[in-house]
Amino acid sequence: MLARARRLTSLRACRRSFTKHISCCFEISPRAAQGASEALDADRAKIYLDLILSSLGKAARQALMTMDAQKYVYQSGFARKYIAVGRAEGATEGRVALLLRQLAVRFGPIDAPTLDRIQSASIAELDAIGERLLVASTLKEVLEPE
Repeated sequence: MLARARRLTSLRACRRSFTKHISCCFEISPRAAQGASEALDADRAKIYLDLILSSLGKAARQALMTMDAQKYVYQSGFARKYIAVGRAEGATEGRVALLLRQLAVRFGPIDAPTLDRIQSASIAELDAIGERLLVASTLKEVLEPE
């Protein structure tokens, strides 16, 4: 409990320091800075983020380094968008890899058309293929919905 309280105190201190630094250095509010990044295209938003991070003072940078990225709730729409995209890509890649391993164990080496079919499937299609894999007796039954 004490460790959690220390992390929260550290997080609050980092936010205060970051807010003060941004407001002071750029003469804009943090909300305005966040809103500005959301209006940029992806490449410019990355540059903007780099400029913000490079302008942090030592205390703010140290506080940032102590934050738990797994528990942090991203504040900007930009970060939330790209984190969500990365997670969705990771979920799809994981399902593809698992299905390919399971298909190979059950039916032998995977041919190119099957590989293409699995790699181009949506998450919903991959889930359906995985369910059919449990009861189908042929590769064709697995890949083709009834």
